[in-house]
Parts: sequence; structure tokens; C-alpha cells
Amino acid sequence: MEFTYYFFRLVGLVMAMFICYALTDRRYSARTTILWFVVGTGVFALSNWGIWFFAGKELFARVYPLTMNFTCFLFLLFFSRQRWAAVAFNVLTAIQLCALIGIPGRFCAGFFTGNEAVIVELTVRVLIGVPLIYLVYRYFRPAYMAVLNSLRFGWVMLCVIPLSFYTIFYILFMKNTAVNPTQNLLVTALALVITAAAYGMIFIFFREYIQRTRLQEERQMLKLQAQALERQCDAIRRSEEQMKIYRHDMRHYIGNAVELLREGNTEEALQVLGDFNERSKGTKLPNYCQNPTVNAILTLYLQQAEEAGIEVEANCSVPEALPVEAAELAMVLANAIENAVNACKKLPEKAEKKIIVRVLTSPNLVLEVANTYDGDVQLDEQGMPVAREQGHGIGTRSIMVFVDKYDGVLNYKAGKSMFRLRLLVSPT
Repeated sequence: MEFTYYFFRLVGLVMAMFICYALTDRRYSARTTILWFVVGTGVFALSNWGIWFFAGKELFARVYPLTMNFTCFLFLLFFSRQRWAAVAFNVLTAIQLCALIGIPGRFCAGFFTGNEAVIVELTVRVLIGVPLIYLVYRYFRPAYMAVLNSLRFGWVMLCVIPLSFYTIFYILFMKNTAVNPTQNLLVTALALVITAAAYGMIFIFFREYIQRTRLQEERQMLKLQAQALERQCDAIRRSEEQMKIYRHDMRHYIGNAVELLREGNTEEALQVLGDFNERSKGTKLPNYCQNPTVNAILTLYLQQAEEAGIEVEANCSVPEALPVEAAELAMVLANAIENAVNACKKLPEKAEKKIIVRVLTSPNLVLEVANTYDGDVQLDEQGMPVAREQGHGIGTRSIMVFVDKYDGVLNYKAGKSMFRLRLLVSPT
């Protein structure tokens, strides 16, 4: 009986640690984090078994929140990039879900005795636990991770929901203050149902929050696009005004050069023509490609890069007719180049700063933006760069929207000296 008690504690511990890992915005690589989670699970299991074996089941149950739950909180706080309130929500969520798995198993096992009770409880835990953990990993986790990058406040209030259930569960079962086990189970089950419903509302809130955030990001992208195109149009208008002035002055330059040639002052005539040629160069706008929308964005952002002292290499073959929306492709380039510029700005002053932009549209749309960087980039499980600062990562998510819309392939690669973004979209 004692072995069975601790066995189910161990099963719950393994499930809880897996859930905690799934909801952890890890600070280190996946391999390192998984290794330490396995080690941590073993340490927690052995230490709690020692307390249970030497101090007894009753004391073990009383100190379990301190020896397991609080210790797990400190453990996650070390490996996670989340704030303490979000880490607490992570731990409390794992406890809540394990209760949702364990309490029905214990209830069903109450109708049996001996080995049958053990088999029934284990079967119920597996039947509930496996699909529940899958749903958490498949649906709840993406929404939770997306909210982590943008929701700064409110995590303490969210912790109140699972913490209330945990308090009820601890008072009724762990401390065993009530004398009616059936009543304990009924009260806990009702609290569990309420908390589960609350988590359903939290999930809906997460989804709605993500949708509103994405709409804001899309509006921001459209605003940036409009500003970029407006600046490009202003540059074109200024260039046209300059051309009018230069055309007006052209006859004076030519007349002056002709008179100098008649007088035999060849060197002075060449100098006059050279001065005019240099002034004419200032009227030409960079022409990176044939598509005016894409060219406007490339001109704006690549000029900003050059003004920041970054070497720019661009080879873009983008015709007017494209298999995708030109404005959307322009925004992808804008986000990618802006991220590249920010990465180059973080380099030391004397370090090489370079951005390479390549775009081909036939037979497939292929895009590459590469930049020098400091060598410190973390990629998540999907191979996407992890935003290190609050509010960052909007451009990366905007690029993913484009990739999902056109069923493309996006790849990030961190090399020794260059960080590369590669995108492929096949024509439909």
C-alpha cells in the first residue's frame, strides 16, 4: 500500500515535470534544458522518497508543498526566461492538470480493492493524462507562449485561480483536516470542475489576446508600409525638382564648356563637365529592382543601413508581376532588413557590419537576407529566433504570417559569422 502511494506520486511528478517543461520559455538550449529536467526529476523523486521513507507518509504529505512544489518553482525560475509570476503560474498549472488526471483515477479506484484498484487508477490516469497532455502541448502551449512575449501584467491574478484549488486540495487531502473522505472528494471535485472551467476561459482569453495583438501588429505593419512609401514618394518628388533645376542650369554648363573649348582651355572645360556630371548623380534614386513597391522599401531600409555604416550588397530580381502581393513581400523584406540592421548595430564599432539581400522570383520566389552578428542567437523548437526583449519579435511573427498565407518554407541559420534568413514560396 505504501509503495502504491509513492508510485502514483512518482507518476504525478513525471507528468508535472513534463507539463512544466512544455510551458517553460527556456533560457538555455533544448538539449541542456531536457537533460537538467531529467536530472531534476530524479533528484526530486529520490529526495521526496527519502522524506517519505524516513519521516513517514503523514509528514511527507505536510511538507510536500515545500519540498516539491516550491523547489520546482525555484528550479524553473533558474531555467526559464519568464518572470516569477509567470513561472508560478506554470507550476500551479502543472499541479492543476495533475489533479485533473489523478482525482478521477482515485475516485474510480475507490470502487475496487487490492491490485484491481491499482490497475483501475493507473488505467484512468493514462486514459485521461495522455490526451490531456497532448491537448496542452498541441493547443494550450502555443497560445501560452505567444502571450508570454506580449502580456507583461496580470500573471499574479491568473495565479489566483489554480492557487485557490491547490489550497482546497491541500487542506482537505494533504493535511486531512476533515473527517469525511467522501465529502473531501466531492468538494475537491467541484473545485476541480470550477478551476478547469476557469482554465477554459483563460485559454479563450489567450486566443483572443493573440488575435487582438496580431491585428495591432498588422495595422502597425500597414502604417510602416505607408510611411515608407510616402518617404519614397517624397524622395522622388525632391529628385524631380532637382532635375528641373539641373536642366535649367544645363545650358549654362554647356555654354561655359563650349566657350572654354573655343579658347583652348580643355582642362577647365573638362572640369566644368565633370562638376555637372557629379551633380547629376545626386538626382538618381537607387534602382534595386523593377517592382516599384519592393524597390521603395529596399531603397528606404538599405539607405538607412548604409547611413548606419553598414556595408550593403543587394541582388534583387523582382519584376512588376509577382506570384504574391508586392506590398506583403515588401513588408517581409522590411522586417528582415530591419532585424539585420539592429543585429549589426549591436556589433562593436570596428567589427565588420554587412547585410546581403538576394531575391529571385523564377522559377520559385526565393529570398535571403544575411547579416553579420555577435554569434548569440537562440532558436526555439520551430527554429524561429527567440526575442530577448519585451515587445520584440513582431517582425518575425509578421514574416511567419506571410509564409503561412502562401504555404512557403522559412528557415533561419546561425553560422559562425553570418545569420541568414531564407524563404521559399512555390508558385501555385
